[in-house]
Amino acid sequence: MHTGEEEIDLDELRQESQDAPESTAPLYFPRAIPLPPRILELLNLVQPISLCITIIPIFTELARVLNYLSLIENCLTEDKTLQKSTLIFKLVYEKTLSLLNYINEQALPVVDLNEHVRDVLDGMSFAIGHELHRVFRDEVPTLNTYQYSQISRAELIRAYGLLHNCFQQSTLTLARAFDPTLDGAQLFEDHKTKVEQSLVLYGELFSLLQKVNGAERASGVLPKHALVNHLEHFRDETMHFLIYRDWVEFEAFVDEIKKSYDDDGDLAPVLHRFGSYLEALIYHVSMRDVLRNQPALSQHLKPLN
Repeated sequence: MHTGEEEIDLDELRQESQDAPESTAPLYFPRAIPLPPRILELLNLVQPISLCITIIPIFTELARVLNYLSLIENCLTEDKTLQKSTLIFKLVYEKTLSLLNYINEQALPVVDLNEHVRDVLDGMSFAIGHELHRVFRDEVPTLNTYQYSQISRAELIRAYGLLHNCFQQSTLTLARAFDPTLDGAQLFEDHKTKVEQSLVLYGELFSLLQKVNGAERASGVLPKHALVNHLEHFRDETMHFLIYRDWVEFEAFVDEIKKSYDDDGDLAPVLHRFGSYLEALIYHVSMRDVLRNQPALSQHLKPLN
């Protein structure tokens, strides 16, 4: 979501983090965040006005966190800015706790909240809380400490991806509570990029599956050598388009295949398992919202059989 990049330096981040209230305090608004035009149009139609007033802070804070996450994305491109990204992650954590408190303590009890919107907010609160715990307690617990040097770029990218997806989906889900016809392209400027990345990923996975099937059938060493090289290329160039939770399992397959190849072991069992895994990945990529909701793209998706 493009909201106009905020100019934030390290001193400001530290001060804002210190000034932010505990998670039990009311929602904190350090500065106004412009909302996308489509959200503004939607809010103009929300009735009664008390419901609109209740919902505006939620959209505003979702936009704020997405803005911070886009700053994190920029920081992840260079080693010298990795530490800055950890400070922004801490700010994301604090803002999200305040947002969850607002939803649970101030928004959900509103009398004028209809049951559908109440259910959407309740589900959002659970999903956001789950991903927050997953990132800051399970995936990268050192983000909540001062052991920044122990956090790898891969861990930061994974944390960014989980949070970015969660907050975009939460924004879209809340918007659809008032206008079910909305899609991601109307709200997020990076939606087109996601479509392109998903198509590239689908094509590369399909090509990789063909090489796996070819290596399984072949008796010579060249197809297996070509497969190992293709796996390395995929890991370096395309793997980051996968959902982040798939990275570990994919890399484990790559390491197992390379080890069996280097040790002149029997590749057949691992290639068979990897082929089945790739088929599942291809199916899940084809079912991504950015592809499934656009029938015109179906011509780019090849059948597995």
